[in-house]
Amino acid sequence: MIEEHHRGEDRVQNLETALRERERLAEELQTAFERLAQLAYFDPLTSLMNRRRFDELFLTEIARHSRSGQPLSVLLVDLDGFKHVNDTYGHLLGDEVLRRAAQTVKRTLRISDVAARIGGDELCVLLPDTAVEGGKVAAARLCQAVADLRFAGALAAVRVSVSIGGSSWSGSYSREINLEAIHDRLIDTADKALYFSKNNGRNQASWIQIK
Repeated sequence: MIEEHHRGEDRVQNLETALRERERLAEELQTAFERLAQLAYFDPLTSLMNRRRFDELFLTEIARHSRSGQPLSVLLVDLDGFKHVNDTYGHLLGDEVLRRAAQTVKRTLRISDVAARIGGDELCVLLPDTAVEGGKVAAARLCQAVADLRFAGALAAVRVSVSIGGSSWSGSYSREINLEAIHDRLIDTADKALYFSKNNGRNQASWIQIK
């Protein structure tokens, strides 16, 4: 009886050990999955969403807005003189400028808004349920927040600014809407507006609405 009791205790202990090991492996798998998701969906320097994930979400939002008929706005945000910062102060400061500017942009947004790094020093912001006037307010807020930043250069404080191009789509109900076409029109139009901002003095936002 005593021997059987000990064997029973051993089985219970082995089971408890196996359960703890299973829980540990499950936690490790979850951590590994989260790290892979971070690598797959987010830019490692700025911690903003990367372009691939942003485009996926963008198409989803276009589909949603086509059903609701609500406006959708997009901002293209470009750091002014970023190459000059890198060439003059080095890439370490350049990385800091980009990282802090990106986080500043993110902090000024609503919870529903989405910011992404889509290449180099260019960011893109998606503003759901936002028409032209609301988009202009958001863009002005971004410009001011970045202009208020200060960076310690080798000889003097470094200041940066952003130029922004915005585009808005009024949203239209359609079961056969071409999501990619609307995506491309919004981006191309915002890019034209950004070009105007860059060539009209920088540190400002320009806007074009599409139908």
